[in-house]
Amino acid sequence: MTATVFIALYWITALAHLAAELLMINGFEELMIVRHITKPALMILLFLFYLSKVGKDRGMAQKFILFSLAFSWSGDVNLMMPSVEGFADFEEQFFLLGLVSFLIAHVLYIFSFRLDVVHNGGHGALSKKPWLAIPFVAFLVGFMYVLFPHIKPEMQIPVIVYATVINLMGLAAIHRWGKVSKESFWWVMGGALLFIASDSMIAINKFLAPFESSRVLIMLTYITAQYMIVKGTIKPTE
Repeated sequence: MTATVFIALYWITALAHLAAELLMINGFEELMIVRHITKPALMILLFLFYLSKVGKDRGMAQKFILFSLAFSWSGDVNLMMPSVEGFADFEEQFFLLGLVSFLIAHVLYIFSFRLDVVHNGGHGALSKKPWLAIPFVAFLVGFMYVLFPHIKPEMQIPVIVYATVINLMGLAAIHRWGKVSKESFWWVMGGALLFIASDSMIAINKFLAPFESSRVLIMLTYITAQYMIVKGTIKPTE
């Protein structure tokens, strides 16, 4: 199948997933099966889309993206498992596995973004304008200050590590400025910010203040974020 077919299937699956999430809020719990089918399918379709676009002539930066999507798929499956019959008692274990999977995915994104800079002369945006990191550092410190007292002691270190890494991913996206095309930069930058927003909502919903529409908003931002990052890294210098 062509890249066009894969990305069309991605967005059709995304719409089906979001519709199921929305309807379940209104009592249609029988649609849980749709959620269990569509959520694991998303990263598979995006992986196949990216693979078909970069082809066989792909460098290490593109390989890192592919591995990141694979670990994102693992994260999706692990975070979904507590809603599967028979696995509800293992929520914390699956959450930790999901956290580790997405942590690795973000590290791989950082490596890929860094290679975009290195392959185009090095000395990215943060080398010249380190103050661009201030909003990310301020957000990380403020968010952890609010969230930390509500996290179980055994989860505090993993959450801090994860929050630090995803903000580093955002900084790695900023660092690409001037080393890739403006189109590539803004696609990836937008995706990184949406990913941070999605994961922040997961943390708020789990540890601070659960809210009814959380799954819809989390998945909407996540689905869009992953697509934007993939879109921006297909041909970063064109």
